[in-house]
Amino acid sequence: MKDKRIQATKNEGYQTMDGSTGNNGGKGEHWKEGDSEKKLTALVMDDPFCSKVEKAYLKSLGVDVHCVETANDAFKLFSDGRSFDLIFLCSILPGINGFMATKMLREMGVQSKIVGLCGLTMEQGRKSFLDAGADEYCEKPLTAAKAVHFLRQIDPNYKPPYSTTRSQA
Repeated sequence: MKDKRIQATKNEGYQTMDGSTGNNGGKGEHWKEGDSEKKLTALVMDDPFCSKVEKAYLKSLGVDVHCVETANDAFKLFSDGRSFDLIFLCSILPGINGFMATKMLREMGVQSKIVGLCGLTMEQGRKSFLDAGADEYCEKPLTAAKAVHFLRQIDPNYKPPYSTTRSQA
């Protein structure tokens, strides 16, 4: 189904290879507004330990998650026609770092929402990721509450299967 891959610019309508058009806010092909049976999809690019934690949070929130350890693994997925609604990527990756990976994904035409994850100081990491083309920045660790914030940006009607806020006793 490569001929249906989305070509888009951020926050604009899209045009598929067969010429059909629409506007889904730059989301991946898997999500359609009002389609509660479709799962939101996420790609996590991080070290194995962090990926395992981040994947557990996202899966518990009903997200279909795929994890890779390197930017080259991600580039191959997109070259093979895969798409994701949301990409979480760490600044520190083996080989190509997260900032450069973000820039290269944008140059490849990837229009997924990209959230840079970083343990650097808020301003330093935020500026580097946004300059590279990320949509958002999130200081590590990624928590369920932070993930819900980003999922609601993709689908304003998204409802997590459990409360992600702590009750104050």
